[in-house]
Amino acid sequence: MKRYLLLVLLTGCSTVIPVQKKFPEAPVLLAKASNLDTLAQGSKMSDLLRNSTANYTAYYTLKARFDAWVDWYTAQSQLK
Repeated sequence: MKRYLLLVLLTGCSTVIPVQKKFPEAPVLLAKASNLDTLAQGSKMSDLLRNSTANYTAYYTLKARFDAWVDWYTAQSQLK
């Protein structure tokens, strides 16, 4: 009797349906990129250099965030 009870308990936990984790589709990135700074006509050379530095910084910051997100998503989707 104890053997049958043990057999029933052990087989009750098994499953024949394969369990698969579904990774969600990539959502649209919620943070929009800010616009680049513009210069007024007749600006000084120092204003041009300051503006170029600010725009390059904004671009490379956004590029680093996007590349990191793509790397994370690719790694997570391969864990299936």
